Amino acid sequence: AHESLLSGHFPAPEDTLQLLAALRLQNIHGDYNKGSLNLQEVYPVSKLRNKILQSTKFNSQTLKRRTSFLEGTLRLGLRTGSVKKQRMEEEQMLEMWLKEELSATRTSIADKWKRLRGMTQQQAMLRYMAIVMEWPGYGSTLFDVE
Repeated sequence: AHESLLSGHFPAPEDTLQLLAALRLQNIHGDYNKGSLNLQEVYPVSKLRNKILQSTKFNSQTLKRRTSFLEGTLRLGLRTGSVKKQRMEEEQMLEMWLKEELSATRTSIADKWKRLRGMTQQQAMLRYMAIVMEWPGYGSTLFDVE
């Protein structure tokens, strides 16, 4: 179940994914330990990255539709720098946004993990599995399609 969660096969709200990550950490490491939080081991980081990329792609498509030909022409004429420079700036902005989102997610998971203090490994695993088994696709084998 955990591998399917990390690969992003099971859709779940962000809060549920964070709770599952905290429960997994409680199961593996016991009570909260700041040095033990490796986000990629317990949370679908790639899903977060894809969400950000989709969001920026949607926003840029919406913006392109809204601008008129004249506005676009004026903007291109007034823009300083090359297209390559603009792309680099956009990539840097995406990376900064991803770092901010990862930091916020890490903080939220740590807070949830702290609230699990005193929960045994067995209790954490049972609660984790209870949440996972509620998903309609639980027990199904899913494959990535290319």
